[in-house]
Amino acid sequence: HIPGLALAIIKNGNIEKKSYYGLADLESRTPVDSNTVFEIASMTKQITCAGILLLQEDGLLSTSDKLSTYLQDLPAAWKEITIEQLMNHTSGLRDDWDEPTPYFFANNTDRKLSIAQQEYPLLFPPGEGFQYSSGPFFLGLVIEKITGTHYAHFLKKRIFEKLKMSDTYVYDSTSIPKTLATGYRWNREKHEAGSTIPATALSRADVGVITTLSDMIKWSLALNDNRLLNSESLKSLFTPGRLKTGHSIPYGFGWYIYFFRDQLIFEHGGAFRTGFNSRISRFPDAG
Repeated sequence: HIPGLALAIIKNGNIEKKSYYGLADLESRTPVDSNTVFEIASMTKQITCAGILLLQEDGLLSTSDKLSTYLQDLPAAWKEITIEQLMNHTSGLRDDWDEPTPYFFANNTDRKLSIAQQEYPLLFPPGEGFQYSSGPFFLGLVIEKITGTHYAHFLKKRIFEKLKMSDTYVYDSTSIPKTLATGYRWNREKHEAGSTIPATALSRADVGVITTLSDMIKWSLALNDNRLLNSESLKSLFTPGRLKTGHSIPYGFGWYIYFFRDQLIFEHGGAFRTGFNSRISRFPDAG
């Protein structure tokens, strides 16, 4: 029941397979091809985390800094949340994407989305638990506070242009690529359009990147060397976080980290109610 798919396999830096299947739009019968743009949803988190690490390399922040250093008027319980805890989901925040759409995503500004999340108590004190959350949304606000520029502009200048990812954007309702695939879900034995989400929610720093298969290959290859991040930053992406107790968690900065059949795997997916699914998996021992 997958309408269309773009798939690549890379081994030791070489593209072993790059294939396109099915349709990007069922109504127009447009095939998926090299120009097809997809919403990658939560795979965005690793790109946002890389942006934070670039600012750390610039000396403009530290991942140990508190969120309250950059964002004002936070609830008292949030005062001890650090940038690192937002990156590895140990902040105690919940994932507001699990909440009813009408309440959270009717909000049409980042500020309103932020306030809506602050109305809920933390799931645990910062650093004392691990729970997948919307923390990287707030990383986008930090990026804007530090740089004085929009999150989308920062990613374009510091990451997309650097890696020549010319068909990668943060979602913008005023300039939607003509090649953006249509999202679908399988319901009652038929395809139907994915849910409609306000543009502000679609462009958030935890979910907002849209891209092509070719550009995601460039992103993946950039994680093999220092063309984007220095060695220390790269290592931190794939290093399991730790709780205050010292126990490690199965997550780095935008990547799940685990073993399966004795093989180390770095992985992250993205799923959107708009009708898209994505996944990136790295098997470092096998190249």
